[in-house]
Amino acid sequence: MVNVYILLKFNVMFSMDQDEKITIRISREALAEIDEFLETRQDLGTRSEFIRSACLRYIQQSRMGQDSKNGKVCVKLRGLTEKWLDKSVSLGLFSDLEDAVSSVITEFENDGSLTRVIEKKLEKFREADHVFEKFDSLQSDKRAFQVREYKKE
Repeated sequence: MVNVYILLKFNVMFSMDQDEKITIRISREALAEIDEFLETRQDLGTRSEFIRSACLRYIQQSRMGQDSKNGKVCVKLRGLTEKWLDKSVSLGLFSDLEDAVSSVITEFENDGSLTRVIEKKLEKFREADHVFEKFDSLQSDKRAFQVREYKKE
């Protein structure tokens, strides 16, 4: 296995003025895979930015997995939702943010919204699965046609 070295800046304290340089070993094949992927995703930045982001995302997902084993789930709140829930907590409607999120989810479940969301997702999955079945069928027909054409010649 041939290895190459790349340098990347790893943000230890999440502050750009305290970046540390490290060296990692990575196979040429893996590096080519990363480069190919980054060509199609300009928004991900440089190799270093991508690797740094991927490492941190891996850590975050691992921690979330540990929390879920303990009966906890991490929820990413967006903009206005987070503001509304924070305001509700500050008004004393909920004891804390965890209580607010738990109450909202319970209400979501009780009024049937959770069931409707899952049913919609299932329906979209079934539609996509049907499209893939058609595509697979067309691909099989196309290959069979190509084989028959080849045998004719």
